[in-house]
Amino acid sequence: MEIDNNMNIKLRNSLESYNGVPLDTLRHIPEISFYNHNYYIGLRREGCATLDLIYAESDDDNCTSYYLINKNSEPIYFGYSFTSEGDIIRTDLDF
Repeated sequence: MEIDNNMNIKLRNSLESYNGVPLDTLRHIPEISFYNHNYYIGLRREGCATLDLIYAESDDDNCTSYYLINKNSEPIYFGYSFTSEGDIIRTDLDF
C-alpha cells in the first residue's frame, strides 16, 4: 500500500506542471480526435522519458476535462479548462 501511495503522490506532483498551461500549447492529434473528444501530445514531465498523451473531453457549453492516458491506456483525470477563460488548464488533483 505504501508503494501505491508514493506513486500517486509522485504522479500528482508531476501532473501539477499542467496547471496554468494554455491548451494551444499542446499539439492536437486530429487523426484520432472527433467531436468533443480530442487527443493531444502533452508535456514531457520531469522524470518521464516520453511526452504525455492527453485526452480532452468537452461538453457543448464551456468546460473541458483533461486526462492523462497512462501506459495501460487508462485515463487519469487531472484537470479542466473553460472556453470563456481562454482554455487555460487548471489542475484538480484529488487522488
